Amino acid sequence: MPDDRLEQALNAMRAEQADPAEMEAARGRVWEKLLSGESPLCAEFRGELAAYLAGELAAARALLFEDHLSRCAGCRKAYNEARGARKVMAMPVVAARKPRPAWMKYAMAAGVALVMLALGRGPIDRALAPSGPRATVESLSGPLYQLAGGPLQAGAALGDGEFIRTGLGARAVLRLADGSRLEMNERTELAFEGAWSGATVRLERGDVILEAAKQRRGHLRVRTRDSEALVKGTIFAVSTGTAGSLVSVVEGAVEVRQPGTDRVLKPGELAASSPALAAVPVRQSVAWSAESEKYFSLLAEFLLIERQIAGVLHEGVRTESRLLPLLPADPFIYVAVPNIGRAIDETVRLIEQRSNENAALKEWWGSASAVELRKELDRVQTVTPLLGEEIAFVVTRTADGKGFARPLMLAEVKSGREAELRQALTDLFAASGGQGAFDISNGRVVLADSAAALRTPLGA
Repeated sequence: MPDDRLEQALNAMRAEQADPAEMEAARGRVWEKLLSGESPLCAEFRGELAAYLAGELAAARALLFEDHLSRCAGCRKAYNEARGARKVMAMPVVAARKPRPAWMKYAMAAGVALVMLALGRGPIDRALAPSGPRATVESLSGPLYQLAGGPLQAGAALGDGEFIRTGLGARAVLRLADGSRLEMNERTELAFEGAWSGATVRLERGDVILEAAKQRRGHLRVRTRDSEALVKGTIFAVSTGTAGSLVSVVEGAVEVRQPGTDRVLKPGELAASSPALAAVPVRQSVAWSAESEKYFSLLAEFLLIERQIAGVLHEGVRTESRLLPLLPADPFIYVAVPNIGRAIDETVRLIEQRSNENAALKEWWGSASAVELRKELDRVQTVTPLLGEEIAFVVTRTADGKGFARPLMLAEVKSGREAELRQALTDLFAASGGQGAFDISNGRVVLADSAAALRTPLGA
């Protein structure tokens, strides 16, 4: 067949190998041609050099001439020679570089280190996380799965970033490495991430209730697709799903960050990332928990105590400020608040009284977080009874008017209590690491974060 013969001929051509000697000879001939004299086109254009320089070539021919000059080094050389001696361009004199001061080298190194630290802050924070499991399964009812593994049992340890999920009708209680207790509702999926600044619960879907332990450093975080809750020690609930996320607080305070807003929630308050969830009551957000009755009782007690404390704070409302004449000239910010010493005493008294009548409140009042809270209140209460009824905070501008001086706190000292206050403040600053300075004179006390800030001139 003709097609077969054509195919055979093509295959024979493809298979044919040229003799190496012939290939080398052909390569040599091509190279010699490239190095040999000029092409006829070069001779033609060089014959028109004079006309081109005199501007006598037609426009079309001049374009062709210029195009050839851009491609042919030999003709460019002839063109430059026809124009006369070539210009010699003097190279600019480079000034000798002055040696950099030694401090500049270290400053540049420090700057680079700071940039690297800022860029790698997240990875470095996670790299410095404490070793060991992030959480342990304390108890469960129903199936609990590790997505990359299989079913989990009580006592199972969970590593960093390992996602787990509860099945239909299941509940699970986990104990975090910092001692916090986390309760999972059914169909809840989450993972734990450790970091130097505190652990993070990545809640993908479902409901959790956290009894956060007192954080030694940083915060405990719960992060969803559109919300983040940060705490140091409290009880709160977080739910997330297709409709958005909801954060509800039972005890303590929770900082919540959602799109377009940051706020701090108190007991009985909630924050929703979508209007559809804003009407959900706090009681409903914890009703699924096995500890729901305890949470209901705590909510009721905290709301009752809050109302009673509000009544104490509104007693004896001040109509004038005794500290106003003491302010520096031209203050930029001035805030006056009542001395809350009495309110703190009343709060502690009410909680102790109510805890004798309410088992849930008694359990919380004896918890580690409440014990730490009482220690903080005790430190504050060594000072507040020695002060007057008003405490002022003031910020002034610097002498050049371009910035702000350090904030000051002013208060009157009760008559005859100056020495006692001086000792109380010394002990308080020592307990907090020695940060701060104070001055007591003329029946008043001024506090600042440094001795230099105390030199701000005050009124008479």
